[in-house]
Amino acid sequence: MKIMMRRFCVLLFLAALPIASAIAHDTKNVPCSVDTQFGDDANGVFTAFVLKFQYKNTSRRTIGGVSVLVRDKAGEIVNNSDADCNIAAAGLEAGDAGQCEKVLQVITGKMSQKVGYDIWVKMIDDQKQKLSGAHSCEVTGVRYK
Repeated sequence: MKIMMRRFCVLLFLAALPIASAIAHDTKNVPCSVDTQFGDDANGVFTAFVLKFQYKNTSRRTIGGVSVLVRDKAGEIVNNSDADCNIAAAGLEAGDAGQCEKVLQVITGKMSQKVGYDIWVKMIDDQKQKLSGAHSCEVTGVRYK
């Protein structure tokens, strides 16, 4: 009887593993921001707006990316996106924390040449104003590797 009870317990434990792994990812609210980055491309100076935040992988699988809802200080959704995590290491291993990021928009050097300096600066200021409202990111899903 004890052997059957042990087998039953082992089978019950093994049957619960897929369920535990399916609910291992919790929706999390994490601080996030949008950085403005400048660089050179073939046609001049480009401007990139990059969503960045830190995320901890609480699952037992490697995470390559996450889906997020970007919220402002009032908690209103201002954007949604996906983001790649720990790009240099090809993902977040189980238990690791690391940066997740996504380039939301790029204003290329070619575009800046076409529209002129004053309009280019106005475009950058306009996008900075719109995207700087990011205050927190609600992680709504994960992409496993």
